[in-house]
Amino acid sequence: MQSYLGWTKRTAEPQTITTQIFSLCRLPTLPERRFVESEHGKDQLSLQDWLNPLAVLGFQVGGKPAFARGSAIVKQKLRRAPDGKLEVAALGLMIKQGPGFDPAHGDWEYGYWEADSGLSAGEAVQNHCGDCHRGSSSDHVFVESNWRIPRKSP
Repeated sequence: MQSYLGWTKRTAEPQTITTQIFSLCRLPTLPERRFVESEHGKDQLSLQDWLNPLAVLGFQVGGKPAFARGSAIVKQKLRRAPDGKLEVAALGLMIKQGPGFDPAHGDWEYGYWEADSGLSAGEAVQNHCGDCHRGSSSDHVFVESNWRIPRKSP
């Protein structure tokens, strides 16, 4: 499961995000939401994308032409642990499959992993993730970073 850690990081450091961005793949639990919205929850959520070599090439051309079959992207959703270090809360997974796999979703296969529930995949995940990624202008991949709303400091 951790073999992606040998891939290329999309950004040098994890990018701080809002709860809205964090919750795109799944809604945060009520305790998570309360904490992140509290005074103590500021700058607690981050994303770090990991790209296999084929996905790196796809990002270099902005997803045009389309990402090659076998491109894989792992989106680490990170939260700050009590010791102040970032820990993995969940992983969003994308793997480009061959033509005809799922044309409605760009032939990408989606999955989502959390420690508590394990790996979620299948039709419901495929539709949920794929419908969101359909809004991308780059082969169902958000190659631009401006959609990640940075947290405003007071």
